[in-house]
This record gives sequence, structure tokens and C-alpha cells, in this order.
Amino acid sequence: MAAASPTRNWLQAASRTGTVSQGENLPWPLAPGSSRLALPAMSDLAIAVAIAGVFGTLIGSFLNVVTWRMPRNQSVVTPPSRCPVCGTGLSWWENLPVIGWLALRGHCRHCDTAIHPRYLLMELAVGALTAGVVLLCLDPVAVPGVLGHGPWQGAPWLMKSGWPGWLVPALSASALLTLVWYLLVASIIDLEHTIIPDELSKGMQLIAPVLAVCTYNCAIGTFPIDWLVRINEIGHATPTPGVFSLWLVGIVGGAALLLWLSEACLRLVYERYMAPNEPWTPDDTRGVVVGVRWFQTVIALWTVLTLIVAWSLPGVAGVILAMQLALAVFGMLAGWWSLYLVGLIGTVAFRRNAMGFGDVKLLAPLGAFLGPFGVLYALAFASVLGSVIGIVLLALRRTVQIPFGPYLALGAIAAMALAPAVHARLLAPLLN
Repeated sequence: MAAASPTRNWLQAASRTGTVSQGENLPWPLAPGSSRLALPAMSDLAIAVAIAGVFGTLIGSFLNVVTWRMPRNQSVVTPPSRCPVCGTGLSWWENLPVIGWLALRGHCRHCDTAIHPRYLLMELAVGALTAGVVLLCLDPVAVPGVLGHGPWQGAPWLMKSGWPGWLVPALSASALLTLVWYLLVASIIDLEHTIIPDELSKGMQLIAPVLAVCTYNCAIGTFPIDWLVRINEIGHATPTPGVFSLWLVGIVGGAALLLWLSEACLRLVYERYMAPNEPWTPDDTRGVVVGVRWFQTVIALWTVLTLIVAWSLPGVAGVILAMQLALAVFGMLAGWWSLYLVGLIGTVAFRRNAMGFGDVKLLAPLGAFLGPFGVLYALAFASVLGSVIGIVLLALRRTVQIPFGPYLALGAIAAMALAPAVHARLLAPLLN
């Protein structure tokens, strides 16, 4: 095996000891025993988790509104909640999560129409998920060993920047909760309507990188650190933002150019190879092109911001932040291109639409959290899960068709928890 470069040795030493040879300290949450976060006392932790659970039920109540109104092109803000049958507005106590449904015994107080239990289940599920995420972020030690390291352990650049200790897990929890709520809403809408609204996917594409840098990106160890900093044999560090800029602009520019050139191929494939019972229309083409242009604009924006960080922020914190932003951009590109190609190739092979464009727009922002390798693991996990469930349904002679969006959501969560361990045991030795 080839010897590691001085720069890689510097990064590995920093991650293990929290110290670099220039005399700077680098808290790194992945290294055993190196966390600098002051964990709350058990009583404080229990109170925080309980508050998070209650807050989660409130969010769950709002997400009920979102999953009902958004696919019907209705405002999620106005009018206030009301019975969908008789149209009577709900009083304040009827809007209380969990309590309101139980007090009404699952029926409208005015017309006695049954209120579906899904509303109660949604509030309870979101409350439990919110409490669980907050627990993971406030007390990473509580994570079972099988999960290893994950994004709940906090952003190392924030820890290095001297931010208050409580703010690091708070930002990590906020970012991960936004991701979990997004995946839940997208999955429910996709299950019920086989669509993923642009209001969800495009908005998440825009904010995903800033959320991702508030967490720990498990792909940091795969980033070529030589692009950002050079360390000589005596440990002297020299920033190389020029080299980093060339690589970043070259990769992003190449991917964006190929995406622009692919528009002609897209029209050809979908107009020629779609099944007769699902013809491709000019409106379909316009919808895809608008989605592509939006994604290109988002990638261009975050590329420029990444370059600004690389040139303007000195020290270890700036190096790690630029690294995480670059991983977010590369991950979004990998997420987009992976399903984009599957759709094109699958449509030619099977003479039918092989991949909904909403799935492409759903996976792209997940790449910001997972990095270019992690998003491919998410796709692999989703495919395996979909195959297993498909085989089970086939054996049971069920004809239920489940859209791919929920599988992608579960695959992303599995990748966050399991991909670092899988990568370390299977692919890392080969890549070395």
C-alpha cells in the first residue's frame, strides 16, 4: 500500500488528537475521546428530550396540514384548520395535537364525521422522531455502537470556530429535524398522490447545503484535502485556494455543461421511447427543463459561496467548512446524476418511464448531507429495500405499486447510520 501524503497524515493526526503541528486545536467528533462538547446532565437531557417531543407533536399537527393541502395546490397557511366536510373552523382546543383528537373521540364536533386516525398517528410519530433526533444530538454516546459515527455528532468547523458548546448540537439537531420532516412529508405525499411537489424538493435543494454544514458529513474522510492545503514534511501548512478553485469549478462546470447538453437527449429519449399509454408532451419537457435550470442555478450559487469561503476564511475552521460545502455540492450533483441517468437508460431499455423526475429532485438535496459516496449508498439501500418489498408483495400476490420516494427516504436514513461502517469495511480498502 502506498504511503499516505503529509497532508493526509496531518488530517488524520488532527482527527485523532485534535492537534495540528501549527499549534492549533481541532476538535473532531469522530475521534473516540476527542469530543469537546459539554453533554447535559441526565435530568437536563430528559427535560430537553421531553420538550422536544411535545414540540414535535405541534410540528406533526402542521405537517398534517401540509400533506393534505400541498398536493391539492392549497395554501398551508390560510384558511385556518377546519373540518373538510362541513367546513366549520376548529376552536383552539380542537387544534391541540393529540389532546384535540382524543377529546373529540375522533369525530367532528359539528357534523360527527369521523376524523381519520392518521392525524393522531402523524402527531405522535413526529413527536417521537423529534425527541429521538434531539437525544442523538445532545448525547451522541447514547447511539448504539452498530450505528458508529453519523451527522448527529455535530459540525467540526463550528466546534473549531469557538461557538458556544450548546449551539453545536442545537444546530445539528435543527438541521437533521428539518431533513427528517422533509422526508416524512415527501414520502406521505408520494404514497398518496405519486408526486413530490416542487415546493418541497426545490426549496430543499436551495437550503440543503447550509443545513448540511451544521452536521457532520461522514464523507469528509474521502475528500482530497490536498486541494485545500499543503503540508510539508516538517508540518508547515500552506493554504491552496487556487488549486481548490480549479478543481471545484472544473468538476461543477463539467457536470453543469453535461446537464445542459443532456436536454436534447432527454427530449429524444422520452418522446421516442415512452409507452403509447403514457405519451410525453411538450409540457412534460418544459417541466423537466425548468427543474434542470433551477438545479443548475442552485449549484452555481453554492459553488460561488464555497469559493468565497475557501478564499476568505483562514485557519482549520475555514478549511473544514470549505470542504463540507464542496462535499455538499458534489453530493447534490451525484444524487441528481445517478437517478437522472437511471431514468434515461431505463426508459430506453424498458420502453416506459423508468424514473419519476420528482425522485431525481428528491435525491439531489440528500446528497448535500451524505456526500457523493453516501448518496450512492442511499440509492443502493433504497433499491435493495424496494426489491425485497416487491418480492414479498409478489409472493403474496398483491398488486400494490409503491412509489420510489419513500424508499429513497428510508435509504437516506440507512445511509446516514450505516454507510460509514459499510464504506470502511468494504470500499475504503479498495480505494486505498
